[in-house]
Amino acid sequence: PARLARRVASSGSSWKSRAIVDADMRASIARAHAPPARRAWHHGRMSAAAQDDVPALAVNAVSKAYAGRRAVEAISLRIEAGEIVGLLGPNGAGKTTTINMILGLLEPDAGSVHIAGLDLARRRAAALAQVNFQASYAPLPGNLTVRQNLLFFGRLYALPALAERVDGLIKTFALAPLARTRCWLLSSGEQARV
Repeated sequence: PARLARRVASSGSSWKSRAIVDADMRASIARAHAPPARRAWHHGRMSAAAQDDVPALAVNAVSKAYAGRRAVEAISLRIEAGEIVGLLGPNGAGKTTTINMILGLLEPDAGSVHIAGLDLARRRAAALAQVNFQASYAPLPGNLTVRQNLLFFGRLYALPALAERVDGLIKTFALAPLARTRCWLLSSGEQARV
């Protein structure tokens, strides 16, 4: 975290903004390392009273290396429900690796990820059921139809009642006319809806 703060501080921004970033980062790191509050769970859902203390996302000292080269080193952050956060940095700073660890696509070498209070390593399916991610650069398998893609990714996340959920999504996002269309035929906007 200190290295990241120094990297942000040396990025050419003014001294005043550097101080704000450093203070915000220290506060975020302190919150992320605070002991988790006791939470009341019932049938996979957190009680309303317990939800008040739980961040939408808590990343605690997460690290990842590839062939001995550190891609992410001890990143910690805490995002509250309703917050909008941007992950910024130069090429090779570890943004995609961090996102992939948060989404459960990569396993961190160290640290932990909690989504809505659920430990991603221990309660993967329940944690990922709380997540929706859409990136314009994430290509869909073009040989699959819209419906097949939704079913495929739903299975990856072990979503319950998958067929009904897919039908609901197709209706919600007005995808019915495209449901049997292969994704390589879709426009960028249509792919983003999928």
